[in-house]
Amino acid sequence: MQASPPAPGGTFPLTQLRPAVPEDEDLLVRWLGELDATAATARAAGHDELTLGVGLLLATAPERLLVGWCGGEPVGLVTLSPEPDRPGCLTVGLIVDRAWRGRGLAVLLLRAAAVTARAGGVTALRAVVRCDNEPSRRAFRRAGFCFSPAAGPFSEEAWLDLKGAVLT
Repeated sequence: MQASPPAPGGTFPLTQLRPAVPEDEDLLVRWLGELDATAATARAAGHDELTLGVGLLLATAPERLLVGWCGGEPVGLVTLSPEPDRPGCLTVGLIVDRAWRGRGLAVLLLRAAAVTARAGGVTALRAVVRCDNEPSRRAFRRAGFCFSPAAGPFSEEAWLDLKGAVLT
């Protein structure tokens, strides 16, 4: 059970960003399900491919799912997916728990993930961000990502070059 987060407006320290563990599975399925209405509908109908996918990642590549913690509470998830056509590059995904949004944690999660990725030899991070998601666009900019021309009619690519970035 998650405690109530402090009121919006302040900033909070990200106390930990760690690879997901099997005990995180329900939380991960909930967070990822919020992004995918199709997966939520399928789960309700008894076709739980999202849970199977999360379980597979937890068993084979937990380092691709990084859970952020603040004051003993899980606050968000950063996903890191290899780019097959771009060696040294990972696509980053970001989810901040609804109860913790608006507190600057997205930027802290992205920065911590960048430090982790660079320590693992990654040279660049890429994200695809919806054009109408201004809070997300703002968080990626504040974390040091630069936007390139549209990746499609409704989204843009954001890039962070880890070779030259100052990460704090």
